[in-house]
Amino acid sequence: MSKRKICILTVVLLMVILRIIYFIQIKDYPGFSIFLFPDDQEYYDRMAREFSAGSYLLSEVNITRGPGYIYFLGLIYKFTANSALVARIIQFGLGVITGLMVIQCGTLMFGGVVGILAGFLYSLYLPIIAYEAALLMMPLIAFLVTAGLWLFFCARRNRNLWLFALSGVCFGWAFLCRPNSLILPFVLAVSLLIRKKHRICGVLFLAGTMSLYSALIVRNIVAGGDPLNITTQGEIVLLSGHWHDSDGIGWYRTPNEPQIIQRAGGSFLRFLSILWSDISSNIPRWATKQAVKTYAFFLGYEFPQFIDVQFLREVVPLLRLRGIPFGVLSPLALIGVALMLAARKSTERLFVVYFVSACASVIIFYIIARFRQPFIPLFCIAGGYCIARTAEWLKLRYVKRIIIIIVVFGFLVMALNSKALTRKYRMSFAYNQLLNRGNLYLAQGDLDKAEIAIKRSLRFDPASKMAAFLLGVIEFQRGKYNEALAHLTDAWMMGYATDQLYKHLAMAYHHTGELKKAVGFYKKSLDVNADQFDVWNNLATAYMQIGTVEEAVEIWQKNVRDYPDKFNAYYNLACYYANNQEYKRAHSLMREAERLKPGDELIHEKLRMLEKALKEQ
Repeated sequence: MSKRKICILTVVLLMVILRIIYFIQIKDYPGFSIFLFPDDQEYYDRMAREFSAGSYLLSEVNITRGPGYIYFLGLIYKFTANSALVARIIQFGLGVITGLMVIQCGTLMFGGVVGILAGFLYSLYLPIIAYEAALLMMPLIAFLVTAGLWLFFCARRNRNLWLFALSGVCFGWAFLCRPNSLILPFVLAVSLLIRKKHRICGVLFLAGTMSLYSALIVRNIVAGGDPLNITTQGEIVLLSGHWHDSDGIGWYRTPNEPQIIQRAGGSFLRFLSILWSDISSNIPRWATKQAVKTYAFFLGYEFPQFIDVQFLREVVPLLRLRGIPFGVLSPLALIGVALMLAARKSTERLFVVYFVSACASVIIFYIIARFRQPFIPLFCIAGGYCIARTAEWLKLRYVKRIIIIIVVFGFLVMALNSKALTRKYRMSFAYNQLLNRGNLYLAQGDLDKAEIAIKRSLRFDPASKMAAFLLGVIEFQRGKYNEALAHLTDAWMMGYATDQLYKHLAMAYHHTGELKKAVGFYKKSLDVNADQFDVWNNLATAYMQIGTVEEAVEIWQKNVRDYPDKFNAYYNLACYYANNQEYKRAHSLMREAERLKPGDELIHEKLRMLEKALKEQ
């Protein structure tokens, strides 16, 4: 067996072993990877189940998140009885195949040494494994982008027209997962179309890229939505950005999303119009912001700041190894790109164009860590090139050595000082991670650990409304209602106004016997969110304790109408009628409560008493 094959086999075994270790460490955790973007995972799981059940057009008129991944996951569910476990194992497999294609891409462009080095770098970039273990689109996009590049370079070398079309299909699929992925295939298409002898190849490549999008346009027309829409959420993020990572391309900072949707009216073209007017109103400011975002992009971090990385590493010890962190991979890649420019060769310069376009597709639109993951293979290839060329150090001329020393020193200084340069951002990250950890411990019922984490977050933001609210919830669950009221009132006075805050204030006042205040806050909670059965129930109980029986009965009757699947809606009203000696109505309602909660001893005892009362009557 040749040395090259041994190296490739070593890389593949390393990738497989790391993924097996990750899987073993995480499989017994409740919610299996749900701590990575649970809302996104729940959405993809729900939509994929719709597809597997036969709803191929999906229930949403305008799809909220990437349809490319929804249909991929839906196909897996279709043939595996909706098995999320199988989907994650398939994504691990895609990660290994992506690593193999990274080796092939590096070899095709710069030789076998660069390819092997790129494969090792990719295998040691551990955050990508965490994304593969979740029901998220990043591993699929990474696979499609890398496959598209590999097929593109194979097509160029072999002059195979069908490979160009197939490469375009891969990029088109990635485009349906994340629309900003279109920039890279656009650059590839231009590189073909500007040369007369390659124009047919360019046309086939574009046809492949747009084929799947054409199918989505047909789906949108049939479903009655905006024909050009890919993802409505993508439009919002593009304009507004994410509060936890960065501004969007526009000037807004966490705007009211419904207002943006209303302004766009569900039209992609109208959205582009809003975006253009936003940018053109102040181009210098826009350019300055892009420069800041570029700097932040290359300093980088593996996970968004609201992910509690320390907690993640406690659950998955494999991540404590760090592998090749982005703070190392990024400078390596940038040095590699600088060396490519100095080489003055067409392949190197073409790769630089691809690399810059891929980075721009993230920097201009977002700086969210997970959006950068699909282009990590390009960083690995550039990093492999840097290492390979540095190994040829003695062959370089003196002047080039000096230039490289300056470049390397500059990037090392930037990496070493990133902590001081981004102190503000790191403080924000620490605050959100501690707060998120407190939320997780609170959900698990570990109140002491939750309190420690939340109090530590106050060091970074002493006036945190969310921390005050969570401390109030902790004290409430401990039964210390006066202490809970103090924290909850602080949060309210600082401007925190949610249905959950009002609900907990009401319950705390309810427990301390201040019934009128409890009623007031129950009403406030329902004004914010009327769909809260437990709040309606508590409000009715408070009315009964005050003595306003009619209001309580009216709420109980409403609960029976609005929440027919809640046993206690029937139980409470049945108890009221029983106390008023309306045994027939009470018996009917109590039977319904027993149907919804069979085997409950209290309901069974009440039914027995009502049946006895009916006989006596």
